Amino acid sequence: MRQARYLNYLALAILALGVVTLAVGWYIAISGHALPQYGVILALGTVGAVACGLGYWSERPWIFGAGAVFMLWFAPTPLGLWPLGIGIAMLIAWAVLIVKENNVKFW
Repeated sequence: MRQARYLNYLALAILALGVVTLAVGWYIAISGHALPQYGVILALGTVGAVACGLGYWSERPWIFGAGAVFMLWFAPTPLGLWPLGIGIAMLIAWAVLIVKENNVKFW
């Protein structure tokens, strides 16, 4: 995306956290024979990861943000809600910084 370098790094960290969380979720679901219970949820998270990646490489922050929320929300892991909380906090920080950098005013 065309923004400051630190925003690119933060966006890549969000994407990496989501992909690692999804990979752990897929591994746990397949190895624990829980694919019937978690397969649909993990598939939705994977769709979110694809949207997040496409939003990053096509330089569209709204698609990136929506994909990141979708990816983080639908990624069950044995760590509970910690990856979701960390990812959402990083996503909020990214959103605030990108709005400040682009001088977007909502009111």
